[in-house]
Amino acid sequence: KNEFKSTNIVRIENPKEKKIIDKIKKFAPDLIIVISWSQIIPKQIIDIPKYGVISSHYSALPKRRGGAPLFWAIYDNISNLGISIYYMEKGIDDGDIIDQIKININPEDNITKLMKKIYSKYPKFYANTLDKIINGKSTRKPQDHKKATYTKARKPEDGFIDFRQDSKKLERFVKALSSPYPPAFFEAIDKNGYKMIFK
Repeated sequence: KNEFKSTNIVRIENPKEKKIIDKIKKFAPDLIIVISWSQIIPKQIIDIPKYGVISSHYSALPKRRGGAPLFWAIYDNISNLGISIYYMEKGIDDGDIIDQIKININPEDNITKLMKKIYSKYPKFYANTLDKIINGKSTRKPQDHKKATYTKARKPEDGFIDFRQDSKKLERFVKALSSPYPPAFFEAIDKNGYKMIFK
């Protein structure tokens, strides 16, 4: 009902800071939605909203928790990508699952194509799940932590191509680093000794 004001925007560098926690408490949110956040949110924030804190992860949790799930899905040559919406807890992608869907990954898919598939289904899936949560029709399924596996986070420099890889792995490596991700790259030195980077 109120006009959105710039004072409702908070820049968060460390979610564990007391001033951040106090500011969120002052907002008194009914629900917190977390999207593309790489830090662990402390329990002091998780306990604030009455509907909880929800997030999503590109895997069929509890499998493949952790970083860079899209890269690893293509590089590891799995046949489908899970998308999970879940309640955040104090650990890494370990909260109760609200709902999940799967998206097929074809051998010719790169990250660009896979993300187009995600964007064709994800918004409606997320909106329907939110509607269920707000209307008290959602369910929550505890994860079986004994079945949990993890993938490693990555940095742009991890895109350096190791030509000693098996050719099929090398192809998947490049496909997994297409736009909008920083690309795969290698270095070469020409006859004059100048180093060049090829992306």
